[in-house]
Amino acid sequence: MVTPGGAVRTLAGSGQAGFVDGQGAAACFNQPAGLALDIDGSLLVVDSGNHAIRRVTMAGAVSTVAGNGGAGFADGSGAAARFCYPNDIVVDGQGTIVVADQGNHRLRKIMGGEVTTLAGSSEAGTADGTGAGARFDCPACVALDERGRLLVIELNRVDTLRVVEASLAPPLWMGPAEEAAAVLPDEAMLSVLALVQNYGKLVEGGELADVVLVVEGQRFPAHRAVLVAQSEYFRGLFLSGMQEARRESSGPREVKLGGASAAAFGVLLRNLYTAEVPAREDSQEAGAAKGAEGEKGGKYGKSGGGGGKGRGWSGGKGDAGGEGGEDGEAARQQAIVQEVLKAADLFQAEGLLKHCLETFRLSLTLHTAVECLVWAHLHGPLQARTIAADYVARHFKDIQVRVFDWPSASACVYFLFLYVSCRYTVQSHTHWSRNCSYSNRIS
Repeated sequence: MVTPGGAVRTLAGSGQAGFVDGQGAAACFNQPAGLALDIDGSLLVVDSGNHAIRRVTMAGAVSTVAGNGGAGFADGSGAAARFCYPNDIVVDGQGTIVVADQGNHRLRKIMGGEVTTLAGSSEAGTADGTGAGARFDCPACVALDERGRLLVIELNRVDTLRVVEASLAPPLWMGPAEEAAAVLPDEAMLSVLALVQNYGKLVEGGELADVVLVVEGQRFPAHRAVLVAQSEYFRGLFLSGMQEARRESSGPREVKLGGASAAAFGVLLRNLYTAEVPAREDSQEAGAAKGAEGEKGGKYGKSGGGGGKGRGWSGGKGDAGGEGGEDGEAARQQAIVQEVLKAADLFQAEGLLKHCLETFRLSLTLHTAVECLVWAHLHGPLQARTIAADYVARHFKDIQVRVFDWPSASACVYFLFLYVSCRYTVQSHTHWSRNCSYSNRIS
């Protein structure tokens, strides 16, 4: 908690992950992700790692509103309800609570301790509709506007703002709805969306292109002005005195680029034009482009490849380049993220990089964390190394057993574990948590 004078104190939580109600430091959280002020003055906390909604009074007393620490989906009262990595929360002017239930692709409503589903279903998608007829793709952020509508941002569609007609009561601090309604008319939002669509047509058609970018033999017509405005990498390339910056009278100059797959670069290029982030089907293509290379690779494949047939990122054979079952699927998803992440880092697409880093963090599991740490150390940006190292350190005991059960565990993995272990033994986890994206305290 931060006082008006700037003093910071811990309201609840001990710094250790767990699921415990109690007073002050006796309470435990696990990856608290969102906060909202209830109408009674208490704090509502989205305890994402515990799949629960917690309440914290200003005196530091912690209780559980809904959920019981286990992931799942169920409507019901209190501990009978189930969430799956909820991420954000909002409270309307009458005390109705709405939760962005990210892992369940739904919006959940809590009234009087009873949890119901407001919109969405178990299937991820983009369809508009009413109630269960609507589809979301990992709803991550939610807000309430002056008309009582919910504004929703989805993790895998950060270029899109969804509006849900929920008939909620706006918070009193917003003032009369008539005065606030004119802040951003629907017409203005439609104009922005039309502009994004037009830029999408520009990159698809390549009209008036003044440069052709060649990646892995594939040609991408593009426009210098757009690239320079959107990326510091291309700004340095095209505004320098190097040969690539010169124009040719005979037509668009071809510029060869390396360090990324053609499929991943296609995703990146569209992001630079439209701010779109890779949906699952787009990213699958990027991962598949490296799958064939996996046949030539060792245990860990080729710098994050493994989306296609053959030996992939996790080292197994199968239709999608990874071992079957839960481990193989997790490895395939990591490989997909890594290909686009590398491209976003190399070509300095900041919005796409941020999205990929968050997806990389959320997809880490006990099954894939070590391999991801190796990949990040060898090929990934510094931020990915920090994310993977923090995850391994926090789950070190559980992961260590898995690694030393592997007869083919490489020396690289072994020494990385020693490195992380020593690093976190010498320096306390409290110190390192300052550099992490979350803490297990409510301050």
